[in-house]
Amino acid sequence: MIRREVIEEEALALWNEVEATPGTYTKQSSVDGHKQTAINAHYMVKRATELFGPIGYGWGWDDVDEGFDEGEPQVIKDANGEPQVVRPRWHWYRVRVWYRVGTPDGDQIARLPTSRGITRERYVTSKGQVYIDTEARKKSETDAVKRGLSRLGIAADVYLGLFDDQDYAAIQQAVGADERAEAKAERDGSIQEKREADLATLNDRYADHIGCMAEAKSVRELDMLHARLFRKVLAPAQQIPHLNERATRLIANAQKRRDTYAQKLEAPPEELAGAKGDTEGET
Repeated sequence: MIRREVIEEEALALWNEVEATPGTYTKQSSVDGHKQTAINAHYMVKRATELFGPIGYGWGWDDVDEGFDEGEPQVIKDANGEPQVVRPRWHWYRVRVWYRVGTPDGDQIARLPTSRGITRERYVTSKGQVYIDTEARKKSETDAVKRGLSRLGIAADVYLGLFDDQDYAAIQQAVGADERAEAKAERDGSIQEKREADLATLNDRYADHIGCMAEAKSVRELDMLHARLFRKVLAPAQQIPHLNERATRLIANAQKRRDTYAQKLEAPPEELAGAKGDTEGET
């Protein structure tokens, strides 16, 4: 009995890992008057990529075939009030999902049974008008891939109908909101870290250029270094929102530094000796 439980646990390890779907990736829809829960296709693709690696390498699908099925003819009235016979038509698409076993670099590839997606391509609306869905083929392929991934357990709770339970749906909605809040906090933290790093880099580059300006041997050399500081460092930084304020202050400060250094270079030797070491502080 214990052995059987171990086997079942191992067999369902992947399924149990990916079965639950955050509610933020689902939405309620209605098809032919029947309410159902729709799952975001890109969420399922992302989960598969997390498990197996990049699409097309770690996992993917092969197109098998596609076609149309027609329903019983319906008689409606056209724009002129004349009877018109319409045959509803469904587009279907079959794919075979595959993935690399073990690691994204594994040599063994597992291929799932084919899965079939279907979409209404031509039908009569509730207003009695004929509608043709020009994106039916794309929708059918997406539906087929989603169904294939669901066989691995990805978002299986949606296909098992668990979202029909309002309590379960509410819990998963909260889980999805928490995950998005955590992801946003991580992004905000990363953004703040990058801004601090950008500011430190700006200050370091500014200090390096100011140091070169202080060593200039002529006003001409000083002006060249000052222009390079503006062109290479300060002007680009002004175009970055989180560096704009600091860059603007440094531009003003750099001009003051340039004027101070220029006065020293142009001053008679006796005045220069008295002013040695006198520099204006950075703002």
